[in-house]
Amino acid sequence: MSRVLTPMDPDNTSELTARLGVHNRAHTLLVRHARNYPRQLVSALSTPAHGPATAFLRDRKQAGLREAIEDYARDLRGREAFLDDDDVVEDISVRAPSLGAGAFGDPTYFAVVYRKGKSGRSARAAVPYDAVPEFDRAFTEFERAQEGGAPLAEPVEASGEDREELQRVEAEKASLESQLRELTERLGALENPEPFAGYGELNATDVVKRIKDGGAQEFGTVGLQAIIDYEEKRDNPRKSIVDAAKDAQAEVAER
Repeated sequence: MSRVLTPMDPDNTSELTARLGVHNRAHTLLVRHARNYPRQLVSALSTPAHGPATAFLRDRKQAGLREAIEDYARDLRGREAFLDDDDVVEDISVRAPSLGAGAFGDPTYFAVVYRKGKSGRSARAAVPYDAVPEFDRAFTEFERAQEGGAPLAEPVEASGEDREELQRVEAEKASLESQLRELTERLGALENPEPFAGYGELNATDVVKRIKDGGAQEFGTVGLQAIIDYEEKRDNPRKSIVDAAKDAQAEVAER
């Protein structure tokens, strides 16, 4: 079973700005904000919602299943614990990989939106789907009933207040997802800065040409190494650039 994924400290994000400010220590502030949301958690929460399973879970008749998921979360101890006694669970959705064209893969996580009791701040965690097997059993039976043509209960229309609350939660979830993506991208840029201004605007051919034309005279051995380090940290390192920089370094060593 996968482990529970949680933010490191939801309340810490509000305290950081007050302690560090947002001007002279912007780099430190940004890094700490992003590290509050581990990449694995961001990845899990970015997985598409499994529409049928989420709709089934949110049905008023499935309150017992929602309680089972919340009870599991509240019983967690140690590093996986994320819900305090006064925290409030506001929404739970089922996440699963998308297979395209509206198809869903097997559910992987329950995405839990909760509000901290002391600060009122919202946060999100991911509970492994197989941690609450009773939900899978109930949802499987529900799907079989649909396939067999068994009559389904009439859906209960949500009240205006319920709809407003759901819209508010969904808007907050979307905002959190956007912030997490932005922080993660900006943190990656800070941890792997460009070797020189405008580097990101050049294609591989342009960079190779500039290295060959300028070489160690323009960049120095340190600058050439910065280019190599930057490329090797990319998801898809450009071999032509790395080779050109290493060749320029080798020319310096042979002198």
